[in-house]
Amino acid sequence: MDSKEPLIPGPITAPNSGNLFQANNSVEDEVIIRTVKLNKFFGDKHVLKDIDFEVRKREVVAVIGPSGSGKSTLIRCLNALEKATSGEIYLHGQKLDPRLSVKQLSSIRRELGMVFQNFNLFPHMTVLQNV
Repeated sequence: MDSKEPLIPGPITAPNSGNLFQANNSVEDEVIIRTVKLNKFFGDKHVLKDIDFEVRKREVVAVIGPSGSGKSTLIRCLNALEKATSGEIYLHGQKLDPRLSVKQLSSIRRELGMVFQNFNLFPHMTVLQNV
């Protein structure tokens, strides 16, 4: 693989035929997360290339791919743990600004739920503290 070739090519679209929560009104049709031309480089390695997608209210989305394909990088960009090289991320229609305060970032992170394949709990903390 050429080092300039992206690990996750974009844009990515998923078929909607199996969606159990087919949108039938404006509330369920609300876009919760949207990315526009999202790119991430690590040096000369183009990990995310022009990722465009939307997640609507009541949708369940799984990000799958081989090890090193950019899944964690995408999720880290969505919850502002990692800064995208370029592109835009919107949460509830509000553009995420890289200059957000710690308080604003904490608020954003509370809005996004993620389940990781492997969990790492701190044994010295309570269940609530681990959340």
